[in-house]
Order: sequence, then C-alpha cells, then structure tokens
Amino acid sequence: WARWSRGWTSEENRHGDLLNKYLYLGGRCDMRSIEVTIQHLITSGFNPGAEKDPYRGFVYTSFQERATKISHGNVGKLAKVSGDKNLQRICAKIAGDEGRHEKAYQSFCREILKRE
Repeated sequence: WARWSRGWTSEENRHGDLLNKYLYLGGRCDMRSIEVTIQHLITSGFNPGAEKDPYRGFVYTSFQERATKISHGNVGKLAKVSGDKNLQRICAKIAGDEGRHEKAYQSFCREILKRE
C-alpha cells in the first residue's frame, strides 16, 4: 500500500507541476494570482467528509479520480478544437493516469467489500 500511495501521490504532484508550467510558459495567466490561490487552498486544507473512515476515503477517491479523468479529457477535447496540441497531449496523458488511478481505487473498494 505504501508503494502505491507514494507513486500515486508523485503522479498527482507531477500533474499539477506540468499544468502549472504550461500556464507559466504560455504567458497568458497571472501566475502570481494562481500561486496565491494555490497557497490559500493548501493552507485551508480539504475535508472530503470521510470522518476517519477508510471506507469513505476509498469511495470518495474512486469518484474523485473518475471526475478528474472526465474533466481532463473534456479539457483535452476543447484544446483540440482550439488547435492547442500541447494542451491536448498534456490532458490526454493526465486523463489516462486518472483512469488508471480510478481502476485501482475501484479495485481497492471491491477487495474491501469482499473482506467485510
């Protein structure tokens, strides 16, 4: 579990770094505002409502991975329509990773339910 969790965390971090660099290098965004927003989000924290219940945590993460897979896939489609091949490739890669994460968390949930 520890190996999976570290690998998953590093991939999620890579996604954020890649998108951040894309925005920075594109030069069309106020990066200071983006960085301030990221700092506020991290400082405020996030509570998915799992209430220290690992089952809820796994179920939440399964749905969250699906949602980000769909979201990045949709942004990739919009990027294709607008002719931004770089963003299309980035989003396709991230959506693929998120799809793999979704399958893993669904598998974890299935296994937990079998054992309960």
